[in-house]
Amino acid sequence: MGKVKSAIITTLLVIAIVVLTVFSTVSFNYADGVKRYNSILSSISLGSDLTGEAYVVLYPEGVISTEDYNSLTSENKADYTQHKNSGLYVLTSEYSNLSDSSLRHLKNDVEIISDRFDARGLTAYSVSIVNDYAIKISVDSGLSYAAYANTESSERTSVLSEISQTVSTLILDGTLSLRTEESSIGIDYDPYETGTYSLIERTTNVNDLYKNVSLYSSAQVYAVSMNLSGDGKEVIGDVTYQILSTLAEEESESSGSNFVSDDVEGKILFYVGNEKLLDFAFKDSFASDFLIQTSNLGIAKNYVALLDSVVSGNSVQNEYTYDEVKLATSSQGASVALFLGIAIGLIILGSIVAFIVMYKKLGLVNAMMVACYALAMICALQIIGVTVTAVGAICAVIGLVLLLGSNLAVFEEVRKQTKTGKTMQASVKSGYKNTLFGILDLHVVALLASLVLALIGGGELAACGLILFVATIASYAIYWFTRFMWYVVVSPVKDKFAFGGYTREVYEDE
Repeated sequence: MGKVKSAIITTLLVIAIVVLTVFSTVSFNYADGVKRYNSILSSISLGSDLTGEAYVVLYPEGVISTEDYNSLTSENKADYTQHKNSGLYVLTSEYSNLSDSSLRHLKNDVEIISDRFDARGLTAYSVSIVNDYAIKISVDSGLSYAAYANTESSERTSVLSEISQTVSTLILDGTLSLRTEESSIGIDYDPYETGTYSLIERTTNVNDLYKNVSLYSSAQVYAVSMNLSGDGKEVIGDVTYQILSTLAEEESESSGSNFVSDDVEGKILFYVGNEKLLDFAFKDSFASDFLIQTSNLGIAKNYVALLDSVVSGNSVQNEYTYDEVKLATSSQGASVALFLGIAIGLIILGSIVAFIVMYKKLGLVNAMMVACYALAMICALQIIGVTVTAVGAICAVIGLVLLLGSNLAVFEEVRKQTKTGKTMQASVKSGYKNTLFGILDLHVVALLASLVLALIGGGELAACGLILFVATIASYAIYWFTRFMWYVVVSPVKDKFAFGGYTREVYEDE
C-alpha cells in the first residue's frame, strides 16, 4: 500500500475517532445556551448500585405514613394510633383487627407483587414488608448519569413517572372482569358500583376463559395478547355476538329502518378490581385469541404482567395507596458512577501508555483499536438500551482485556518470530497464525459464558450476559481490525522493525 492511501485511511480513521469521541463523551450547551446536548455516554441507563434506587411504600387501607398523619387536623389525628413507635399510624377502630390473618394477607400480597415485577422483566427489584403493615417496593431507577446529576431534568421526571405507572398497575387488587357501559347489554346488576355492567354471569370464573396473557411486539406495535381457552372462545363468541346484535337492534329502532350501518361497534371493558385497565373495540363477532393494542411497550409489559398473574388465580387481597416515587442515593455513595468512570478511563489510558512503551509506534495502532472498542461499546450500550450496573461495566472491561490480551499475545509472537531471522511480513503472518486458535478459544469461552448468563440468568445477570456478549464480539472483530490497521500504517515505513520496537537476528551469510 502506498503512502497516500495509507495516510488517507489513517487520517479518516483518526478523524472518525475524534469526532465520535466528542459526541460520545462530551455534553455541551448550544443554541445560545438554550438547548443542551447530552453525550451518548451520559445517556446510558445506570443500575441502582450506581445511581441509587427508586422506591415507594405501600399502605393498606386504614394505615398511613407519618407525613400523612402530620397533615391531619388535631381532631382527625385522634382517630389514629401509632404502631410500635414506627413510621405507621393505624385507625384506632381498626388497630385491634390487625391480626395474624392480616399479616398473612400481606405476606401473600408481597409474593404476588414480587412475581408480577419479575414477570415485568425489571433488571433489579425488591418487595418486602416494613414496619409490620406496609410494603416497600424498590426498583432500578434506570437513570442515565445526566439525569442523575441534574435533579430538574425532564428525563428524570419521565423515568419517575414511568416507574409510578408500573407500580400503580402491578399492585392492583381484585379479580378480572369483563364489563360494558350499556345496561341493555350487560347483566342486570352492577356489583362493582362503577356505573358498568358485567358481561359474564356471576357464577362464571373469568380466569377459566384464558390460557394466559402474553406480549405482542412487532414493528413498534405493542399489544396485549389474550390467549383464550376452549371455554373462553365460546364465551367470547357469545358475548361479542350479543353486543353487536343488541347495538344493531337499538340502531334500527332509533332510525325507524331495518337498515343497519357498518359502523356499529361493540366494546368490552377489562377491569381488575374496580380499575379499568383496557377496552377492546370490535365490529365483527369473533371466537378466537385477540390483541389489544397499547400506546407503548412499557404499558404493554405492565398489563401483561398484571393480567397473566390475575388469570393464573393470583389476586392481591388488599387495596394499597402510596405517596410518590422517591429516589435513594446509592449505598456506595453519590459519586460512585463518576469514580467508576474515572477508574475505567485510567485502565484505558494505562493500557495505551504501556503498549506505546513496549511497542513504540505500533502502540499507537493499539491505542486506535482501544478507542474503537470503547466507542463501539458506548454506542452499543445506548442502542440496545440495557441497564449498566457496576458488574455490567466490569463485563465491558473484560472485553477490553480480551482485546488487549489478544494483541499482546500476537505482538509478542511476532517479536519471537523476528528473532529467528524472518522478515517483518513473514513474522506478522506467522504471529497471527500461531496465536489464532488460542485467541479464538478464549473468545468462544467468553461468548458461551455470556450466552449462559443472558439466556438462563434473569434480571441483572441477563443484562450482564448481554453486555459480555457484545463486548466479546467487539473484541474479536477489533482484534482482526488491528491487523488491517497495522498493515495500513506500517506499509510506507521503511524500517518496519523499528516501527514496532522489534529486532531481527542477522546471520553472517546474509
